[in-house]
Amino acid sequence: MKTLFEYYRNIMLVTFTYAGFCMCYNYGFNSFYTNQYIDDINYCFMVYILLDIALMLCFRSLFRQDLLLHHIIVFITYYRYLNIGPLQLTNYLMCESISCMNVLLSKNQLALYRKYIIYFVRMPIWCIYLYRVNFIEDYSVISDKISQYGFRYLQVFFIFYDIYLLKRLIN
Repeated sequence: MKTLFEYYRNIMLVTFTYAGFCMCYNYGFNSFYTNQYIDDINYCFMVYILLDIALMLCFRSLFRQDLLLHHIIVFITYYRYLNIGPLQLTNYLMCESISCMNVLLSKNQLALYRKYIIYFVRMPIWCIYLYRVNFIEDYSVISDKISQYGFRYLQVFFIFYDIYLLKRLIN
């Protein structure tokens, strides 16, 4: 039986995923564009992540070590880069689509769905931003090298995290 928390998490992730797709559709991958709506979405997502971390730490049944690590890195990323690449952070929300069907699909269907999301949504997003960080001059507006490297290594972290998820789905 699904818990109330699982339904809450699912509704929140569907909302964030929809917002990410809308922002990408409307503004593309221009990392430095922002408006009040983009900022509000990013702040709401940060609050959601903090709440999810707190609930995982309070309730043993919700705790997953890999998800906790993922949430901590996501929160630090949003906190660190919110004023540097707000639209990029909003576009990352499309990657939350991996969990949008948790309460609707059976275990086998969910595994297949997640594989497709990793291959056709998440990996392309990580690769697009990895390419942009490495080869496009618009990141030269980021004056400190730590932030430039942070954007680069963030993509690499998420690529490896998705490979880890794929291995778990296959086994």
